[in-house]
Amino acid sequence: MLQSEYGWTRDYIYHHVTPAEMLAWADAIHKRRLLHDATTIELAYIAFAGAQGGRKAWRAMRRTVKRMRRQAGVREKSNWKRLAEQMGLMKMGER
Repeated sequence: MLQSEYGWTRDYIYHHVTPAEMLAWADAIHKRRLLHDATTIELAYIAFAGAQGGRKAWRAMRRTVKRMRRQAGVREKSNWKRLAEQMGLMKMGER
């Protein structure tokens, strides 16, 4: 994982990275990827399937994104309305 994220060689990792550092970086990489995936899911749903999925699909997507954000260590809620407005899918103030 460290090789793909940071471009480090195997020898560099073996000689310069302690096990504790490796665990800390692996956890940070995992959280960053979870947060990226949650945001990607949210944007894709808003852009492509929001109007067709209905309320049940919307709630399932929100639960998934909320769980992924929580696992990534992010506690504040995402602002999906702002995202939709910026993408031109919703007018300002529209629900």
